[in-house]
This record gives sequence, structure tokens and C-alpha cells, in this order.
Amino acid sequence: MRRIKFFHCLTAIFLLCSWQSYAQKGAISGNIKDGISNEEIIGANVFIIESSQGASSDINGAFSIPNIEPGSYTIKVSSVGYQSIERTDVVVRAGEQVVLNLKLAEEVNELSDIIIKGVRQQNTDLALLQSMRKSHTVVSGISAEQISMTQDSDAAEVVSRIPGVTLMDGKFIVIRGIPQRYHVNMLNGMYAPSMES
Repeated sequence: MRRIKFFHCLTAIFLLCSWQSYAQKGAISGNIKDGISNEEIIGANVFIIESSQGASSDINGAFSIPNIEPGSYTIKVSSVGYQSIERTDVVVRAGEQVVLNLKLAEEVNELSDIIIKGVRQQNTDLALLQSMRKSHTVVSGISAEQISMTQDSDAAEVVSRIPGVTLMDGKFIVIRGIPQRYHVNMLNGMYAPSMES
């Protein structure tokens, strides 16, 4: 009988000590929301910097960190896509629960200007056809793409392939319907000097 009483007394003392040690600790809980839309943020990380304790916000944005020793702490809250915040001097008292309702601002990363430069290819058959269509005068020509497919050895042979253009005496370009003295030759946008005085 004495053993049973002793066992009950020992159990009561143990429960009283454990309750007292539990009552000597505090807790931090609260809610994490978006600063603009006021919607709950799921999975935000809440850490006590001075200890290894922490928690994540649930589907309702709520979090709870139990069993914290009394003292003053710094709480850090972070989440992907949001700016991290720190709340300093959070005082935890024994047997009390500190409630922190925090709002996070969205993290805005501004990119520098992106400049895309493109160079239009002017040596293809398509580019030649487009320039001929846009021209206000009658234009005929041959593209670099066409020249690469021929076996011409010099510029005179290439020029003779252009419709309406003939080569006279191997050095004069004659355009059909225009007298020779009105011809002007250009090479890469520059006027070519005449071979004759």
C-alpha cells in the first residue's frame, strides 16, 4: 500500500514539474499575408534567428512556433517572390503566446533594357525581289545567292546574266533602250569611274 502511495506521489510530482517547465516556455504564432492583395501566403518560412526554431505557414497563412525560452528574439520571415523582413525585439514571456500578423511586399526585379538588333540580309533572291518591288523605277539585278550558284569567273560574266543588260567590247555595259552616254555604273553604292575619257 505504501508503495502505491509512493508511486502516486512520484507521478504527481513528475507531472507537476513537467507542467511547470512547460508553463515556463512561451510561443509565437501569427499569420503571413501579401502586402498588396492581403491574401494568405502559403509556405512562408518563419525563423527565430537566435535559435534553430522555426515554422512554415500553412494553407491559411498561419504559423506557430511552440516551446520557446523566455527572452527577446529577432524573427525573420521569407518566401519565394517576396522581400524578406525581420522583426526585432519580439519579447517572449513564460506561459504566453506572442501573436505576429505580418505582411510581405512583393520582390520586384527590374531588368535593364533589352535591345534586339537585326540585320536584314540583302544578298538573297528574296531580298532582291523585295527591293525591286519597292523601287519607284525599273530595276533589274542579280543576287549574291544567284552568283554563288553560277560558274562565272568575273564581274563581266555576272552582269551579262542580268536581263536587259549586255556587255559591249568586254568593258562597256549597255542597257537596252538607253543610249550609252546616259549609263552610270555604281559599285557597292558608289559611282564607278568611267574607263573612257
